[in-house]
Amino acid sequence: MKNRFLLCLFSLATTAIFVGVLTSPTALKAQSKGAITVTSPPAHPIPGTAPSGPPPTSLPHGAGQITTPAPGDSWNCSPSVEKYSEDKWQYAKFSLCIKFENWEINTEVVASEIQYYWGAAWYYGTKARLYAVHKTYLDGDMVIENDLRQDTTSGHMVAAIKNYEVFKPGNYTVSNGKVELRGIWYDNSPIFLDLPTVELEVRPSDIYRAALGQIEDAIAANPKDVTVYLFGDKNRVPWKISEGAFNTLYQDARLIVIPDAFHLNKANPRLVSHLLPDTHLDNNTVPITDPAWDENKADERCENNPFAWTDNSAEKPTKQASELRTPAQAWLALGKPAIALNANYFDVRAQKAGTLDDWKNTKCSAPLGMYFDNHTNWETKNKQITDSKYYAGPKEFINNKGDQTAPLQTFFIAEGSATNLDHNDFTIVEEMSSAEAFAEHIVNNFDIIPFSAFSGTQLLPELSVPEPSPDSGPSKTTRIAIGFSPTKNRFYILEGGTYRNGIDRDDLRNILFAVGADKAMELDGGGSAAFVVDKSKVKWAGAWANRPDLQEGSCAAASNDQAYCTPITQPDGAPRPVPGWLALDLVSQQ
Repeated sequence: MKNRFLLCLFSLATTAIFVGVLTSPTALKAQSKGAITVTSPPAHPIPGTAPSGPPPTSLPHGAGQITTPAPGDSWNCSPSVEKYSEDKWQYAKFSLCIKFENWEINTEVVASEIQYYWGAAWYYGTKARLYAVHKTYLDGDMVIENDLRQDTTSGHMVAAIKNYEVFKPGNYTVSNGKVELRGIWYDNSPIFLDLPTVELEVRPSDIYRAALGQIEDAIAANPKDVTVYLFGDKNRVPWKISEGAFNTLYQDARLIVIPDAFHLNKANPRLVSHLLPDTHLDNNTVPITDPAWDENKADERCENNPFAWTDNSAEKPTKQASELRTPAQAWLALGKPAIALNANYFDVRAQKAGTLDDWKNTKCSAPLGMYFDNHTNWETKNKQITDSKYYAGPKEFINNKGDQTAPLQTFFIAEGSATNLDHNDFTIVEEMSSAEAFAEHIVNNFDIIPFSAFSGTQLLPELSVPEPSPDSGPSKTTRIAIGFSPTKNRFYILEGGTYRNGIDRDDLRNILFAVGADKAMELDGGGSAAFVVDKSKVKWAGAWANRPDLQEGSCAAASNDQAYCTPITQPDGAPRPVPGWLALDLVSQQ
């Protein structure tokens, strides 16, 4: 039953039909003094001796008759209340039940054992009319009041109406239930009674399982497709520290789930990736805002720009040779993939113009950590700038003043071949020297295995706590991360949180752990956190399943409405351009 709530006022009338053992008066069978044969029901009850006690317990249950739900049915029910009508011609037994299921509090007023006295015997009622109201409270505050209008042909009366969707744990109480029942003849004396109070505790773990169940249902509805799931009022974010610690968050967030991500057929992979490389071809100082700026020559802007160097006298200046692109620009430059997302943290130290915001002016910077790709037509050409094929900039995280560094971890997406990588298709390597060794292992020991490698902060299996902390781990802001579950064979992308009141790094880890990721890494967050999806290649679910207006995104004009971009969270309302971008596409497996 759906949430139908607390009965408190007598008001609306409804007819409810009951089917018992006997379906017509001519077939009535007496239970105490033999059978009575009649051709039609009288207009009023046949006079007889009023019963001195309840109807015999030996009365058989009619077809479809349901008694009060048992504890095994997950219902919490009040004790049954039984009562006769004032004229003693009717008898009924009632209970009030409540349970939490499918994000809803469900309440039922169950009227069982409805019988009437005719002649000298008791019979199951063949029809009845029920009026009922009740109220539901959460921690003492009324949340809904319901009245009843319902017909039924079952052997019991369920007085439950309206849905009450539950979004937080607490103690729910259904009380003030009142019932008026009129039986086989509507002009006889009704039964009036008050229903006992019934209580139910909805725990955080109940809310958590409901939230997780919504996600699993959305994935199951399209098991072979990419699902883009929007969290919202009725779609809470599941959050899990460990097997015994659950919760949910209310945050503006989006989850991409890519099923069948593991390369079951190494020669024909399911999930393919590539980074946005920089060819470092020529000098082009035309600013990105200039009408003369050419997307096809976009990676020529920074190489010989005299200002695109760090200005730190304590160390050798670093060339900032990677052009910055907004989400829509990056998606176009990546070849309009199914999904594009920002990757590495990037260098925000002062450049030679002398301010901390120089990268915003030159639109030039460099990804931090490993940024390598060997896919045909997408090969990175870092060695021209850094003398290392694996790095486009510094190997570690550097704060904006340039006086503190912290280690980064590296995520590998290797597409494999007939000679595999021992299933290391999705691998996080903690130490940068180990990441270089692993990359060399792939390059030198396997037959041209295409792979992408990019750096961030590890969330799973172990949470990295670097100092200085990229994106200030404890701060509540917009964040983005990727994850993978070998068991479920799913690849995850999570983005969400507002710029100043979002989620911290622990939250990010706990959300990905809740949805099933075993490996996860945070990428550049804050105003940088963004992804783009090709609308034609995904299925929408969650809060926006039936909301085309929410599916427009922040880059409809830039992509000719083909792509969806995540909301812009920067206070200035503009999308942030960054140098590192990852493309993900799916191909059908043979």
